[in-house]
Amino acid sequence: MSIALKLKALLGGESPEPMSSSELLALAAKEPVHEVIDFGQHHDDSPVPRLVRLILMQAIFDSAEQIRFCLEDESLKEGLRVSLLGHGAKTDLGPMHGCLYSGILVVLCNHAAVSYYAKGRVTGLITTGRPDSVWLLEADDLRKGLVLSRTR
Repeated sequence: MSIALKLKALLGGESPEPMSSSELLALAAKEPVHEVIDFGQHHDDSPVPRLVRLILMQAIFDSAEQIRFCLEDESLKEGLRVSLLGHGAKTDLGPMHGCLYSGILVVLCNHAAVSYYAKGRVTGLITTGRPDSVWLLEADDLRKGLVLSRTR
């Protein structure tokens, strides 16, 4: 399927076949279909979008190459693990209550133009501004966790 058809499908047409990471990056370079998270703008957000922005900002300032969100148990006080990986080091942002994962998932998927109720493998892009970065969102099963890999 051509990139133009995949873009049409992403914007509400038929369901596309899965895109490779390189196709997704090429598509984003031509015409972004996702919302940019601009750290320079004032946001009057609820706590979960604010938490997502703080995690992304910390990862950018730490020069992290990946952010891993791993849901162990949604009902546990320490059921969500968030880790930053980069330069051979792993930094855990502390265990978080598992019930936060569903809100984090919705915020990240919305910014990446990915359906948060999708089954199977998903990919999408998240772009930030001021400072600029691009993150590739990937998951084999969104109900269990996801990985953001920095591409720029």
